[in-house]
Amino acid sequence: MAVFPPSLFLPIIATEMQKTGETVVSFGAQDLHFESSGAFTGAISAPMIKSLGCQYVLCGHSERRVVFGDTDDDVNK
Repeated sequence: MAVFPPSLFLPIIATEMQKTGETVVSFGAQDLHFESSGAFTGAISAPMIKSLGCQYVLCGHSERRVVFGDTDDDVNK
């Protein structure tokens, strides 16, 4: 089982998981920006997500496609 909280709460989840030693539930990010670094205000990169201990990212979710116009090319990046 995995949970995908908003990115703002990932550090809190990471801290709590470390405290409890929880291994039954994994956690991941709801989205990521395909560039690993650079000036992308508000974006979270894969290295940032990984540094928090996340193992998963939801990519290509229908809400991202409808609301933000994410395309197959965006998701493949």
